Amino acid sequence: MSFARRGVIVDNRNRIALISIHPDLSSLARKVSRETGKSFDIYTAVLDKGVEIARRVEEENIGAIISRGATGALIRAAVAVPVILVEITPFDILEALHNAKQISSKIAFFDYLYRKDNYDINKIKNILGLDELKVCFYKSQDQLNRQIEEVASEGFDVVVTSGICIIKQAEAKGMKGSLISSSREALLEALVRAEEVINIRKRDRQVTERLKTIINHSYGGIIAVDAGGRITHYNPATEEALGMTKDEILGKDIRSIKMDVPLQRLYAKGEPVINDIQEINDSKYT
Repeated sequence: MSFARRGVIVDNRNRIALISIHPDLSSLARKVSRETGKSFDIYTAVLDKGVEIARRVEEENIGAIISRGATGALIRAAVAVPVILVEITPFDILEALHNAKQISSKIAFFDYLYRKDNYDINKIKNILGLDELKVCFYKSQDQLNRQIEEVASEGFDVVVTSGICIIKQAEAKGMKGSLISSSREALLEALVRAEEVINIRKRDRQVTERLKTIINHSYGGIIAVDAGGRITHYNPATEEALGMTKDEILGKDIRSIKMDVPLQRLYAKGEPVINDIQEINDSKYT
C-alpha cells in the first residue's frame, strides 16, 4: 500500500520506524542516519505510549519497527508488523556500571531473567571492582517491585538497568538511576536486521504476485488453500464454473462453504484426483 504525501507517492512497506525509549537513543539514531544515509522514522516513547505509536505506524503499513527493552516487548505483542529489538551488549552494561560507580559503590543491577545467560555479570563486576554490586533478575512486575523495595531498604544508592520505568521506581525510593544505553553498533545491527526482514517480505510479495498472475490467467479452474484449509487463491475460471465470486469465497475455510460440488470431499482426501469426471452446473469437468 502506498500513501501520497504532498504529491509524492511513498511506499511505506520499505520504511523502518524506530520507537526509542530515551532521548539519548533518539539522538544516536539521528546521528547514525546522517552518517550512513539510512532513512528511518524516529519516535521517542515508552511502554503504552510506544504501543500507541506502533499501532499508528502499523496502519500506515510500515515495513518494520525497531525498539528496545520492555517497550519493544509490548510492541511486539501488540502489532503484526515485524519488531526488531536493539540488543544490549556486555560493553553497554559495563559502561553503565562504570558511570554508576562514580556516584556510589553500593549498586543494584536489574535485568530480565531470560537475559541472565547473555553476559557474564560476575566478570564485569570483577573488572570494575564492584564488591558491593547486587544483581537482581526478575520475571514478573510483582517480583521486580519486591526487589526494588529490598535494595532500597538495604541502603543501595544507585540502580543500573535498561528500563526507564525501573529508573523511575528507584528514584521514587530516593535512589539514583544509571540507564544502560545502546551502542552505535547495536543500533546498526538492528537496522540491518530490519532491512533484511523488509527485503524478505518484499521477495515473498513478488512471489505471491507472480503466483496470482499465473492463477488468474490460467484457463483451468484453480482453488488454492493454505495448510489450514483457508482459500488463498480463486481464479476467474473457477468463478465461472462454480458461479461464486471471489468476495463470497476468498479467505474462507473451504470446509465451511456450501457448494453443490464435492470439493470438500476432494480436499479431505489430500490426494490428486485424475480422470475423475465431475458435473458442475450442467457442465462436465475432469
